[in-house]
Amino acid sequence: MLVRFNNAELSAHSIFEHEKSLDLFRKQGFFILENRENLSPENYIELFKVKSGLGGYFQSEFNKNYHASNIKGNVSLIGQIDKGIHPSFNTCNGQDFHVDGTFELIGTVKTSVLYCVENADVGGESILFDANGAFIFLEKNYPHCAVALMNEKSLVRRSTTGTEDFCIGPAFKYNQNKLYTRFTIDISACWEEAYSQIDHLEEAVNIMRDIAQPGSPYYLQFALAPQHMIVFENDTLCHGRLSYQQFNKQRLMIRALFYDRFGDASFISQYPIVNEQKSTELFS
Repeated sequence: MLVRFNNAELSAHSIFEHEKSLDLFRKQGFFILENRENLSPENYIELFKVKSGLGGYFQSEFNKNYHASNIKGNVSLIGQIDKGIHPSFNTCNGQDFHVDGTFELIGTVKTSVLYCVENADVGGESILFDANGAFIFLEKNYPHCAVALMNEKSLVRRSTTGTEDFCIGPAFKYNQNKLYTRFTIDISACWEEAYSQIDHLEEAVNIMRDIAQPGSPYYLQFALAPQHMIVFENDTLCHGRLSYQQFNKQRLMIRALFYDRFGDASFISQYPIVNEQKSTELFS
């Protein structure tokens, strides 16, 4: 059983400890940095980007068009309560597991960054799900379910803010012997649309939901401290947060997304790794 979160390292280290970052990223799919230089969040993220050799930032056209109030330069602000209609950026609600890039093809956004400016008075912990590890478990024990999740029309993600935007594609896909995911169980995921079309898909989703729970070896929960920043693989891990309350403090996170993978000097393209076209019809 492949379990990346065994003895996971949750302590923060310096941005200048590049080899430690690279080692943790390869072992567990994420690491946590501490802004010991007391830079602004945007400048700290830019320093990380430059030192890591990452290419351009990713910012979705959807968010630019419909949620511009949450965008500041190359980053997004998460926690401006009641200052917009984004179901996660502008509320205290919990957010179930997802990958960033709601309407993007699988593998588009490879690296996600979340910088904690301030945490909540109560709740708001970050959660991670090793989706790829869980999928490998499925391949070994429920191979028919793994096949269902790799179907090209297994996962529809739809806009939750009143627009007609959607993206359809596989929840998991192998490309050049590497496994990628866009597995999602947040409010954008419309799995039921494909249940009647794809054998064993409902069974597969239910098993994955059961695995993505506290106590599972594929589940991790922790709280980021102010001036701490998590960097994680957005196409192998899923992430989310618990609901929270704020009385004296306003929880604020800064998010940055990148086309490139941290530590992968051989891949400096700004295009999706999977060469597909977005579907205009769900089932033909």
